[in-house]
Amino acid sequence: MVATALTRLWPGTPEPLHIALAIVIAVLACATIGAVNGLVIGRLRVQPFIVTLASMIGVRGFAKWCTSNENVDIGFGDDVASRFASIFREKVVVIGTYVAAAALFWLLLSKTVFGRRVRANRSGADFCRGVLCRGAVGAQTTFTERASHAC
Repeated sequence: MVATALTRLWPGTPEPLHIALAIVIAVLACATIGAVNGLVIGRLRVQPFIVTLASMIGVRGFAKWCTSNENVDIGFGDDVASRFASIFREKVVVIGTYVAAAALFWLLLSKTVFGRRVRANRSGADFCRGVLCRGAVGAQTTFTERASHAC
């Protein structure tokens, strides 16, 4: 939806700028929707599943309204969106992205204090006694000091 709007509003803009703007606008829009969902869940105490379904219906309706209920296909034709899709639909890019994400999450979960805590699924007091009080995270003194009071 964002890429289509950008190509219709500013047709003379270079393609890399279109792609960068589309990514930034889409991330900001998703962050805003996520923040609104979080506020509704936190403040109004509505079940997260219901809020997620309601926002999905609302966003989908807004997208259909913005495109005049028209199907916008990505990957066909000769516009910016189709060139963007032709780059990112290649098997090497898709599989490479998944492999890179898997490696990143493996590093996060196996080599960090956060990952050890998530994998061990221990309570905060056990975490404090097991990791912080032994000095594994001694560089963050304020966090360590607060944790040492809990030990």
